[in-house]
Amino acid sequence: MSALPHHPVRAALLYVLAVALFTAQDAASKWLIADYGALQIVALTKLLTLPLLFVVLPRLGGLRALRPRNLGLLVLRALVVFVSLTLFIWALAGLSLPKATTLFFVTPFFVLILSGRFLGETVSAWRYGAVLIGFVGVIIALRPDRTAGDGLFGLDLHGLAVIAAAFLAGVEAIITRRATATDSTPAIMLVSTLVMVVLAGGPALVLFWHPVALTDWPVFLLAAATNIAALYALIEAFRAGQASYLAAFDYSGLAFASLWSVLVFAELPDRATLAGAALIVAAGLMVVRGERRPVT
Repeated sequence: MSALPHHPVRAALLYVLAVALFTAQDAASKWLIADYGALQIVALTKLLTLPLLFVVLPRLGGLRALRPRNLGLLVLRALVVFVSLTLFIWALAGLSLPKATTLFFVTPFFVLILSGRFLGETVSAWRYGAVLIGFVGVIIALRPDRTAGDGLFGLDLHGLAVIAAAFLAGVEAIITRRATATDSTPAIMLVSTLVMVVLAGGPALVLFWHPVALTDWPVFLLAAATNIAALYALIEAFRAGQASYLAAFDYSGLAFASLWSVLVFAELPDRATLAGAALIVAAGLMVVRGERRPVT
């Protein structure tokens, strides 16, 4: 796997774009979770991405680009994404978007551990340091309250669901990086979408389906549009850069989650959030600077 390309700047820009779009999708999902089940949200969002995918397909290589070369790996990736996304959306019913996003930031630790073991990547001290600094920023932004009944991370069922989703997101990162060596971005996107529509749509139709209000269709469409754009940026980021390098940029999600919380839910960030965000930015700059040094 050492032959996979690594273009740090392009990878970082694409990854941060993907994070921004995914947190926008999370905001849309949080808006919807009050009235619809997690499986219905996943199924409808993914179903709506299919026509969007075919609209942009001519720019992505046409129908030939949809042929999977390693179908088993792509299906495995889709299964992991399905469970991770469903758990995260379900958890949004009991957690604020910034807190859920913060809990999700254990993902970089899983990526660092797994990337060395399964991708053969050399994880430098710069990358470990950046992830640790970013995590400190997240803790500061979280404003831990030891007197609170739910502890630092609120590990009720909703909190545990987010951590489980974060571990699966780490697994997804490793699979995605490996899949880019054999398959095109449209093929990865198509298999992921079809598998998730089937897995979520069946149970949702039988057990959890609620009629969609006319006013909620634009929110579902927004979730679908941000999902397909985020997925494309994410896959291209892993095509361009190493998973362990990109791990530190997960923390940019806190800034975007706070932004969407202000715009959608009228939740203003305080000084602690801003201070934590400053450390997160420093972590990103640190890992980029570290890439200028030779990897040993």
